[in-house]
Amino acid sequence: MLTCSPESLSLVPKGHPQGGQAVRLPLAMGRTVPTWRTRIEDELQNLEAFRRALPSTEKPLLDALCTGVRHRRTAGGMLPSHDVWKPMLLSMLVEIMVQNSKLEHRILELERAMVEQDDRLDS
Repeated sequence: MLTCSPESLSLVPKGHPQGGQAVRLPLAMGRTVPTWRTRIEDELQNLEAFRRALPSTEKPLLDALCTGVRHRRTAGGMLPSHDVWKPMLLSMLVEIMVQNSKLEHRILELERAMVEQDDRLDS
């Protein structure tokens, strides 16, 4: 027989009289599904063997992508997905695009500076 109270779960073996010895199990209250943050961190930890196999010049690049995933955990949690890789890959792509945008901006600044310098030299 199975009885349940707010504090414990009691199990009485089959064939035992009602007043027999019951096995009391404390009820575990709380979260049963890992948090989004935990799932992401677990998956990033699973990449450690891959990271170790990379050349030393590429390890910081993977680290930057992983940092991008960590910075976008909140956004990733908004994407309804059982597979953590979809939001992780989207976060990595966004990280690459952010870096690309910074480089494009820097190139434009340098080109403008060169044009201004050429104009000064021509006058």
